[in-house]
Amino acid sequence: MYAAGGATPESVLRQIHNRVPFLLKEIGDSIFAAYTASAEVRISNPRRTLTHFASHVSLPQSVREEVLRRIPSEGVTLYDIINGMTELARDTENETMVFQDRLQTVASALMTSNGLKQCETCGSVLS
Repeated sequence: MYAAGGATPESVLRQIHNRVPFLLKEIGDSIFAAYTASAEVRISNPRRTLTHFASHVSLPQSVREEVLRRIPSEGVTLYDIINGMTELARDTENETMVFQDRLQTVASALMTSNGLKQCETCGSVLS
């Protein structure tokens, strides 16, 4: 990707520095696209889906229940769950950064799972 043969370290760093804004834009665009597409992903069992993803980061049951209280009772989409977690992280001012990081990790995992098949029994995402 970068021409190091015969180039000075400064030249290589300049090439990398010039490329960073484009890479960040690509990442931002893909995150935005996944977030927008999450509104089309129906979740048949929000509790199971949230439990599956939350178990990987030790998100307490009480937190999962609070997320579930923040989402619609019917017609739930992935977008609803991600927004429920985002709202909870924002509203919970007295929680630690670890707590907010756990919520962000679960929301990111849910968002990047978009488009994969979901098991109707356990709510896990199938590849």
